[in-house]
Amino acid sequence: MSRIARMWQQLLWQLAPEACASCAAWLARDQLLCPDCLSVGTVETLERSIGGIPAWACSPYDGPIAVALRRFKFEDRPELARRLATTLHGHLPWNELDGRVHFVPVPLHPLKLAARGYNQAALLGAYLARHARARCSPTGLRRIVETAQQSSLGRRERRANLVDAFVASPRLRGQHVVLVDDIVTTGTTAIACTRALTAAGAQVMAIVSVAHTGSDEPNTVETGTREETAQQSRSAD
Repeated sequence: MSRIARMWQQLLWQLAPEACASCAAWLARDQLLCPDCLSVGTVETLERSIGGIPAWACSPYDGPIAVALRRFKFEDRPELARRLATTLHGHLPWNELDGRVHFVPVPLHPLKLAARGYNQAALLGAYLARHARARCSPTGLRRIVETAQQSSLGRRERRANLVDAFVASPRLRGQHVVLVDDIVTTGTTAIACTRALTAAGAQVMAIVSVAHTGSDEPNTVETGTREETAQQSRSAD
């Protein structure tokens, strides 16, 4: 950022200070959370494995970060993407990544995108790519099946719900990819996206999200068609 741009930003902070993304208290600087919310929340580098791929986040999905993410996702607050991405960027192990990666967001189905007006994962991916001086491929994945909301389903139903739901662009063949989402819960969505990216010839280096729940995740990438997996889920019941 140039000196003039930095001075202009400082002036904007003085004239119209930003609010804490959780409690809405005024912030004097470009921060995500106020000191009070930071004191009760956890912001640190978290790592888990999803299908053998490292998955990093900067917070568990609870406390002030969970409030901020709900505002971002469900309360028409796309402007929070910049501060959320900045916070996440500061807690990623960049020694294990480089500028050659493509940040690819988990996509929304076109109908849900039209209803919400923005894809929260795509906004995060764009800002992360800017921080990393890398590339963002917002259309690298497409959601071709309108699925039921994952949070309303059990584990087996989640797997069946997402089989064949995503397709990756052939432009990603041979590329190193970082998958981006706002929240990772069981890892089922990430696994489905990873499967599509791998099928297109991409190499998924990592999965990053602002928060994750720490739930046990699938350890393998599911195979088979949507119909086959659905039949397996029903028989398992």
